[in-house]
Amino acid sequence: TPWHAIKDMWTGKKAEDEEKAKRKELQYDNLTGLYNMRAYAELEDSFMSKAAKRKKCLLVAMVDINGLDKINREEGRRKGDAVVSNVASVLKSFSENYPNMKVFRKEADRFLLLDVMNIDKASATKERLEDVMRGMKMTDADGVECQLVSFGFSVLKRENMGKGMKQVQEEAYFELKKTKRTQEKEYFERKKKTEQNKMNVLN
Repeated sequence: TPWHAIKDMWTGKKAEDEEKAKRKELQYDNLTGLYNMRAYAELEDSFMSKAAKRKKCLLVAMVDINGLDKINREEGRRKGDAVVSNVASVLKSFSENYPNMKVFRKEADRFLLLDVMNIDKASATKERLEDVMRGMKMTDADGVECQLVSFGFSVLKRENMGKGMKQVQEEAYFELKKTKRTQEKEYFERKKKTEQNKMNVLN
């Protein structure tokens, strides 16, 4: 009967909607609410194809939380989760200024940001994100300031689309490691200076 046909259509549509909602739910990280690596696997190719189709650049930013394992070990998992959530919140707020930017929680202590834009906008976005990241700091047990996150960028230009996402991420990771080494050097210099000042006071 027509009623049964309508009912079957409604039931089928409801089941389809529920399945879509379930799949969407599986795309998000439970702690931060950001996209997870399952979502990244599904969206990765779309960023590459979008950049190629629009003849624009692909901006890749990688962000690491410095010393998350140590925080979890010495201050507890709850503190570590709070740090992860705070960094995720900053990245999410930053991305809201860019309608097409996506933020992924790549690993426990690592995030990935992707967007497609022209080269000038990519350079400006990189500089703005660098400023935000440099502003995220913490202090150690002696009150010595250190950077909360390290970061690296790679901009895939349209003429280099043959590289592929893996190579672009490797370039961003290489830059991240350079940033981390610089941050560690600066931190140990401040640490040494603080200890010298303490010794001077005692003497």
